[in-house]
Amino acid sequence: MKTSHLLTATAILSLAPLGMLRADDNIAKNGDLQTAKEGTEWPEGWGKPKSGGTWGKEGDNRFISLKSEKPGEMVMLYQEFAIPTGTEAVELSWKQRVTGLKKGTSPWFDARIMLEFANADRAKMPGSPKAPNTGKDTTGWEEKKVSFLVPQYAAFLKFMPALFQVEAGTFDIDDVVLKKIDPASVKN
Repeated sequence: MKTSHLLTATAILSLAPLGMLRADDNIAKNGDLQTAKEGTEWPEGWGKPKSGGTWGKEGDNRFISLKSEKPGEMVMLYQEFAIPTGTEAVELSWKQRVTGLKKGTSPWFDARIMLEFANADRAKMPGSPKAPNTGKDTTGWEEKKVSFLVPQYAAFLKFMPALFQVEAGTFDIDDVVLKKIDPASVKN
């Protein structure tokens, strides 16, 4: 075997234990938000906000953009991800960009991603993770990641990015990945 082939094979094998993500490992289908629902200007398989939501585009990249159009309004995207049976822990990663954010009248009126576990009947379950949030603008796109344990009997994770009753602002979301992980890797 040539040295270059051996080095390539060694490099590939050394990455395998890091949990290389295959496209079908992402529980969040169309998480990169690139594929359109046929006949629409919205990403396939994704819910649409009642107001303030657009399918943004920069170059070849597509993303969901939430924009507060009235002070105090709740601008929220509601999406459910089916949790595969036997999943004990997950990691959620995404890219976000926040611009022109003016928080609302309460400290928690900000840009956030509310997360809620539900059983097979879609009833809320205890053990939902804390909502990742920000109360200020970002410097361009930021990569974010959170890991958490999945309660027994959880069938869905409700994923709800929102401008939670802010005075103004835009909250862009892209490259959503939800994947199973080893529960031992989750720090409580």
